[in-house]
Amino acid sequence: VWGQLPHVYDRVDSFTDVICPMYPSIDEIIEWAYITAPKLNEQRPFIMCEYAHAMGNSSGSLSDYWDVIKKAHGLQGGFIWDWIDQGILMKDENGREWHAYGGDFGEASHDANFNINGMISPNRRPHPAMIEFKKCAQPVDFEFSWLGDGQLELRIVNRRYFTTLDDITVVWALRVNGFVVETKALAFPTVLPQKSAEVDGASILQALAHHNIQQLISDGDSEIHLDFSASILGATLGATSERVEVASDQITLSTQGKKKSKLPYPKHLILCQNNDKGRLVKAEPDSMSLTANGFTISLVD
Repeated sequence: VWGQLPHVYDRVDSFTDVICPMYPSIDEIIEWAYITAPKLNEQRPFIMCEYAHAMGNSSGSLSDYWDVIKKAHGLQGGFIWDWIDQGILMKDENGREWHAYGGDFGEASHDANFNINGMISPNRRPHPAMIEFKKCAQPVDFEFSWLGDGQLELRIVNRRYFTTLDDITVVWALRVNGFVVETKALAFPTVLPQKSAEVDGASILQALAHHNIQQLISDGDSEIHLDFSASILGATLGATSERVEVASDQITLSTQGKKKSKLPYPKHLILCQNNDKGRLVKAEPDSMSLTANGFTISLVD
């Protein structure tokens, strides 16, 4: 059923230009790449005709598949079922929009929500699995190591097979407790396909020193991240003329692990209605509250 029974790879026929199993396990593709293909001297690319089904809370293990695909020669990727939720835009009696599918039209025979199985919704909003897949398939990766004392190692990795990264712009951002404290463009040399190159991280080192990041890490009560964003002109992709992000990464430099904040977790959650329609945040030594849309949520120690 659905190609999930054991596959027979050890065969000598060549009826297709590719090896295209349906729903092979991660262990199977590892065995193919490192054992079966070399034994058969198989040179055809391994492209899974389907390996993930994007219905509901699914599409798990995408990153696990792609960790193997990126490392093993001959594994080219595969297809996800499918692209978009096939819902039909409707409006209720109050004018609110919703998307109809099987059974919503009074029909006796239908497949219920089985056509709602895409990586994006009918209105083209990406589902979480699409965000993960973008990360898995991004053309740029970053390797970062900060040893302290002015020592930093940064490499940019080109995942493309035929072109350089010369059309891509990279920007880094230093975040402290979620707030960007500094951001700059990152210059890097030409990186050939499937190669990596060392990048001068002097501007990042200067930012780390300027914002006393080493001291904040020693204090142990700040979350500190270094974000990377790679973008390309949308016109290149047949989209807009604005820049479109095609790759990203986040390096964790520090988490709030050594010291606990005054209110690590709320002991009580109080919800009460009031007449104030504004938004107000109050912080006290032993409590804090957020008022918005006529409601107040309070965290009390």
